[in-house]
Parts: sequence; C-alpha cells; structure tokens
Amino acid sequence: MVLIILLYLRYIKHLFYIILFLFAVDGVAQFSEEQQPQIDSLNAIIDNPNSTNTSIAGAYTALLELFLSSPIEAPFVHQVIFNYEYDISGLNDTLYENHFTVDVVLFLSDHIDVTWAELQQEFLTADSAFRAAGVQLNLKKAVNVSFPAEWNNQAAEEITALPDSGQVPEFYDKFAIVQAKLTTQMEAIFNDFVADEENKDRTIFILPLSGMKLVFSEQNPDGTWKVSDPYPTGAMSYPAYVLHNRIPRNVRGVITQQQSRASRRTLAHEMGHKLINVSHEGLDQSSAFEGFTTPGLMGYGTSLEIYRGEAGRWHQERLLKSPFLYKMVNGEQIWNQDYIETGGYDDPIYKGLIMPD
Repeated sequence: MVLIILLYLRYIKHLFYIILFLFAVDGVAQFSEEQQPQIDSLNAIIDNPNSTNTSIAGAYTALLELFLSSPIEAPFVHQVIFNYEYDISGLNDTLYENHFTVDVVLFLSDHIDVTWAELQQEFLTADSAFRAAGVQLNLKKAVNVSFPAEWNNQAAEEITALPDSGQVPEFYDKFAIVQAKLTTQMEAIFNDFVADEENKDRTIFILPLSGMKLVFSEQNPDGTWKVSDPYPTGAMSYPAYVLHNRIPRNVRGVITQQQSRASRRTLAHEMGHKLINVSHEGLDQSSAFEGFTTPGLMGYGTSLEIYRGEAGRWHQERLLKSPFLYKMVNGEQIWNQDYIETGGYDDPIYKGLIMPD
C-alpha cells in the first residue's frame, strides 16, 4: 500500500502539469519574478527522491495555489494574416560581433506597389548607408501578410494642442507643444502586426500600409494656429522627435512604407528619421529648409550620406546613440541606453549633439 502511494505521488507531477495545461489552453499564466524562486523551490521538493510524501503533497498544493492566483493572459487574436516568410538567405551574410546592430523585420503585402525584389534592394541600400556610418542591419525575417483593406487610407496621427496665437516656436520645440500622438485605431493596427515579436520596443518594423496621411500644425496669416488637412505620404517613420514618449513603446519601432522609388532609398531615409531622430536636415542645413534642397540621407534627393561633426549636424554621432542599437559581445546582447526623458530631439542622450534651428 505504501509503495502504491509513493508511486502515485512521484508520477502525479505529470498529471498535475497536464491539468495546468488544460487550465491555460486559452491563455498564458503570468508568474511574477517574485514567484519564480518559490516555484523553483517547490519543484525541487517534488523532484528530490528523499522528500517525504507529505512534503511532496504540500508542494503540489502550493503550486496549484500559485497557478490559480496568477492572472491568465489571453492569446492575442490577430486580424493580420501572416501568409508566408520570404527567403532571406544572403541578406545577413556579413554580420559582425561587437559591432553596432539594428534588428529589422519586413512585412510585405501584395496590395502595395512594391515587389519582394525591390524591398530586398531597399534593405540592402539601407544596410550600405548605415554601415558607412558604423551600423549594420540584421534582417530577422520578411513576411508576406494580408490585412483588412480599411486599415489603409487614414490619418495615422492626431494633434491635441496648438501653440498660442502669435507664438513662433523653434522647429523641434513645436512638437512638445502640439502633443502629436497616434490615433487609437492606428495604435491597435500597429500592435496587431508586432504583438508576437520579441524586443518590440528595440526593433524596426516595416509595415505595408498604404495611403497613410500625416497632419501638422500650421500658422495662419493672422498669427493663429490650426491643424492642417491630412496630407498623404508614401512612407512615414513616426519618430521620437515628433511623438516623444506619446507613442507606446511596443510600436515605437514601426515605419509604414507603400512605395519604392528608383533610387531604392526610401527605407534608408525613413530609418534615418527613426535612428538619427531628426527631420529633413543635412550638411549645414537645419530643419527650417525644405527637404528638396537638403543634402545627404535626410534630404529628398538620391544621396545616402550620413554626415558627421557639427557641419553635419552630428548625424553620425546621434545615430550611434540610438536606443535601437546593440552590440553582440560574447553572445550577449548589449543595448544602447534608452531615452532618458521623452525621446525628443534634445533628449539628454544627445548631450553635446544638439543644434539650433
């Protein structure tokens, strides 16, 4: 009889975990860091061949109580359909240890006017541009997706405040005043694409949404301010210098792109906004100039140059401060420091790398 009880207690562990699985099949139990040492201790009692039957039974009871007291997180239900992954062999052949790196995930949809071949070239062009400034791109995966058509053709951001009448703030200061943020719907759409990804807040995601529109504040002739009409754009980067910390961390790496021009530099340009955290400025030209006359990667021309030094408005130096960068050192991922304050143009991580308009 004693042998039967002993065998029952020794093998009930398997049954116990089956029961836990059945409880959790519609969700995932979220154990805290404080609970994990207790769980490990209870499992050690159960696995110890010298434990008494009473202590084993008590350990099972305590484990069950921990499980039942832990919140259950339901699995995310996607509206995005992840159709298949593209072959990315050959796109990451020259990644180096102890070198600044940015992780990138590409999503492509058949409804936009970009082919897989063109998107590959966009990635390689961006990789070349950033490597010249000391940063390599790591393509984690590329996925063909489908999603509801109504997600396209809408304003992605909203402005919640305006400068006072007659006020003319500096270019980057204005973004702290107007308090731009993603619309609630766009935040949910972005999250649908990236919900299952690791290191979401440190990865660049390219989403194939089309017809995205931006809004901005503009001054009337009488000195008052208004929100512009939605302006369509082929690609948007949702950078921290605009949205500050008003963009949720889990989607702050998102870029939307629906086109690829002949120069195949659209991706590199939009990633420049995200990683350098600047607008359309370049060599000896501030953001007060139009992008069409701006030299370098952050202008609208064909250049891929990321300038350095004061004359280059510290673009290379700012790039190397980006929170999206890491190095692999002895198999460990070492991330750059995150933004200290809101992530604006003048966030303290850019100390000494801030230029006047």
